[in-house]
Amino acid sequence: MEISIIIFGAILISVYETLTFYSVRKAEYKVISITQLQQSVAGGGVKVLGGLIGAGSIGLIFGSAFQQGFGIAYMLKKYKLFNSSLDVFCRKRLLLNYAIFRKYKEYPRFRLPSRTVLAISQALPIIYFTKEYGNESVGFLGLAMSMISIPATMIIGNVRKVYYGEISKIGLSESQRIMSLTLSIIMKMLGLAIVFSLILFLFAEQAFSVLFGDNWVEAGLYSKVLSIQVAANFVAGPIVDAFNVIGKVRYYFYFNLFKLILVATSLFFSSLFSLSEIDTLVFLSISVALYYIIQSICILTLIGRLGYKTYR
Repeated sequence: MEISIIIFGAILISVYETLTFYSVRKAEYKVISITQLQQSVAGGGVKVLGGLIGAGSIGLIFGSAFQQGFGIAYMLKKYKLFNSSLDVFCRKRLLLNYAIFRKYKEYPRFRLPSRTVLAISQALPIIYFTKEYGNESVGFLGLAMSMISIPATMIIGNVRKVYYGEISKIGLSESQRIMSLTLSIIMKMLGLAIVFSLILFLFAEQAFSVLFGDNWVEAGLYSKVLSIQVAANFVAGPIVDAFNVIGKVRYYFYFNLFKLILVATSLFFSSLFSLSEIDTLVFLSISVALYYIIQSICILTLIGRLGYKTYR
């Protein structure tokens, strides 16, 4: 059941991602912001509800899939993509579409598998917590993840789309401008990451107690631990679409596979040494943060190589 929902969620986010790329091309950043707000609120709401009623891993995984798909209908209606005229089927258009497909064949080849692997890596901790620690701990984890993801997803997602739009306009021939913009984004997001993580670390338990009652203080403690990986995601998340512009879409798949291996290994050692919930989260959060750091270094290296090729 969980795997079916994960795959369905991966398909939905692939469709949504395609539509966001179309939005960036049309500079419709407002549409992206609206759909991301819808996703954060709807997905977070479903996850919180699932945690409160004790739905366990199914509720959280379904909430993630629901979040990914929310916003697709709004974009389809906005761009009237169901109202295409019959000339789509003419020979000229078919030949053009085939040429485009050949040019960008790495996108369908690697993007959906990447999203599937990423979705599995995100669901693994939820499934593990259900099996090892029970529904109560999963409820704490789900609530913590939901409350963190609402502001983090909106901030990271919006910066990511603007960054992607800008480097697409700049083009690969001006790699120095891409590098300058990338470093600027990293430094600004690092500042935000420090502030966001400090707020979580200092006030998460009190905030959860006030918002949800004393029974949910443990979820605040989970949030403090998760702040480690959230901080790294603030830095790496906005620049990940550089892989698309550079023409290294397959790297995105490789890194998501690397993340899955890290998460699975962390959970394996947690089970092997019978770690507590908090110790497992610490181990997991550090592993995911390491993944984000290595990914960022790789992106900067690839951009640097563009400059080397340009000046050769």
